[in-house]
Amino acid sequence: MNTLDKLRLDVLISEVRKIASERPDVVSDSRTCMYESGVCSDGSVGCLFGQGFAAMDWKPYTTGVRMGIQGVFDVFYGENEKLDWCSDVQDNQDGGMSWAKSVKSADEQNEI
Repeated sequence: MNTLDKLRLDVLISEVRKIASERPDVVSDSRTCMYESGVCSDGSVGCLFGQGFAAMDWKPYTTGVRMGIQGVFDVFYGENEKLDWCSDVQDNQDGGMSWAKSVKSADEQNEI
């Protein structure tokens, strides 16, 4: 993984943490929510990672392609322990956990 890739991933994780901290009780609508679509419980559009990508003005995914965060990053990175954290956060939010709880649970399961 090159320096730019590491920086981009670290920035994304920081953005995800910031968004979850600022809006801890938000829940994604896992039936319709994708990275840049679907309305969340606070009326915002896009899942937690989609909003993190948007905050970075970065679209590393193809619109309309349904894949988890691990799939998105596999295209760019390959194996990385930070991606396990990202995958856990996304799985948690897709399972109906609030954003803050999704992050907290992933923190408890992963050391990044």
